[in-house]
This record gives sequence, C-alpha cells and structure tokens, in this order.
Amino acid sequence: MVFMAGNLSDEKSVWDFTYDIMHTLNQAIPLSRFDTYLNICPHDNMEQLHAAKETGVKWVQYNMEVAGEKDYTKICPGKTPYHVLLNKYREAVDVFGFGKVRSNFVLGLQPVYVLIDGVRELSELGVVPDYSIFQPKRGTKAEFMPIPSLNEIFAFNEALMAIYRKHNFDPIYCNMSSRSSIINEGFTLQHHNTPLA
Repeated sequence: MVFMAGNLSDEKSVWDFTYDIMHTLNQAIPLSRFDTYLNICPHDNMEQLHAAKETGVKWVQYNMEVAGEKDYTKICPGKTPYHVLLNKYREAVDVFGFGKVRSNFVLGLQPVYVLIDGVRELSELGVVPDYSIFQPKRGTKAEFMPIPSLNEIFAFNEALMAIYRKHNFDPIYCNMSSRSSIINEGFTLQHHNTPLA
C-alpha cells in the first residue's frame, strides 16, 4: 500500500492531511498488514514520524532527485535545503530503522559518477536509493536535455545493485506485484542468470 502526498509551502499541513487519511483507513484495515509506504515531503517534527509508524507505515520516502549539494541546489530550487534534508533523513532512520527510509533520484540530470557517489554516501546513513530515468517534457527547462544512454543506465544499475547487496537493502515494492522498479528488474534478471546488457 502506498500513500503519496505532494508538496505545500507548509509541510505540517501535508503531514496532517495525510495522517488523517492513514489513521481513518487504519481503523478499518490495519496498515501493518501490508508493505506500507509513505512518499511525502520531509516531516515537520519528530512526532509526525512516530505517529506514521504507529499507524503501521513501514517505509517513509523523501525524494532528493539529485545527489550532492551543488547539483541539488541548482536543479531543485525551492525544495528543502540540502543540509536540512540530510538531517531529516537521519531523523527518519532513527525512527523507522536503517534501510526503511528511501529517496528517489532521476538518472540523467547529472553525470552518472556524481550520482553514484551521492547515493553511496546517502546509503551509509541508512537511506535506500531508488531511481527513475529522465524523460524530457515539452515546455520545461529540461525539454532539450538528452536522455541517459543504455550504457549509463546499465552502469548505474550495477553500481546501485552493489550498494543494495552491501547494506542488505530491499528493492522497492514486491517484484511479483510491480514491474515499475528498475532495481527489482536487475535483481530478477541476475537471479535468472540473464545478462543486463
């Protein structure tokens, strides 16, 4: 089960709205029965994290999108400041546990080696990196940016799989119920001894 909330200027309101939904649903169907994810803006206070965990949420996800303070500040203006976000990750790991906090990244917005270094550092905090592949959208500032090459995708996926093995991280969602996780696909292919390239 996945709860996904957008961003408002007031993080507390986002968490309050989302908690009300989770709490109400939890009274009818215990969320702890499911592999429940909360993809949301960073928490406003620690009580919000504890309340979410008490409803049965097992994973919390704050998406950094771009690794490293320089690129993050340039490419994601207006988001939570980088140093504040790192602290929010640490607090979330303290509540949910090592490997129970996630962040998505967009492969193609920065050089692959920079992204690999960034997700390695974040994984040491206990944050599980996931990713999607950049697709240019018409009318945006990035509409003419190139998409990553297959070699870049394979190289990043291999590096990410090594990070997962090192920290015993789990891919997002169940590989039997969702085919949208690239890292899940990599592990499935590896299990069947199928080459990635």
